[in-house]
Amino acid sequence: MSRNTRKRLPFFGRVSLTNRQARSKIGGYGTERKSGRSARSPRSNGGYQYGVHGMTQHLSNVSRAAGFQKTILVKVIRKIGFHGGHTIFELGPASDVELFFSCLERYVEDSAPAQDWSLLTDRLYRRYLRQDELSPALALMRKAREIFSKFPAKTSIEWNVEMLKSQERTWLNPDQATLADVFSRYFEGFVDVCESAESFFEAFKTYQPVRVVISDLAGFARDKKKPLEEYDALERKPMWLR
Repeated sequence: MSRNTRKRLPFFGRVSLTNRQARSKIGGYGTERKSGRSARSPRSNGGYQYGVHGMTQHLSNVSRAAGFQKTILVKVIRKIGFHGGHTIFELGPASDVELFFSCLERYVEDSAPAQDWSLLTDRLYRRYLRQDELSPALALMRKAREIFSKFPAKTSIEWNVEMLKSQERTWLNPDQATLADVFSRYFEGFVDVCESAESFFEAFKTYQPVRVVISDLAGFARDKKKPLEEYDALERKPMWLR
């Protein structure tokens, strides 16, 4: 498909990057994912229920005088960030981060097909960056930013108007000039966590890998305990979308 005839990436709240053959198709978005943490009983921990497919906070207001219990259900949208060393750089809702990686595959890989982008589209997206991969990954991010700067924000993504009305559902601003401007925090945050990982190693002789994580404490603590071998063995969905 020629660049002039390519359709815009739709932004409905979810992108699937697991099937590389789907890159030639513009789609993969569905309803916004609000998946939660590990399964936990709603009867414990003050009424918080964490489910595989969603996290719902149950707030109970018991009125003894009226003799009934009122339950309010509040849906909480998962936030995602970059982590490295002692730093977590929060990026926004999971759907925003998925869109970033979709744009990497759709526009960056297609613009420079001879370049191997797997450090970003596989290792960063699904696994983690080893220490010797930081420098080449930073160079790729700089190239990706340059390519993003060539694509207008308004015409490269089919923005969902309803999602844009809520800052809880997206932190992205489609009024920016280019994709490089829309995702400027992602590029800056990536540099920050790479520098943090290096400084942490210099101070403690321990490398805390750069990766994409759930940025709230419960989700981060869950995935922090997982051995890196589990990340290496991943196929399809990354940890931060499970």
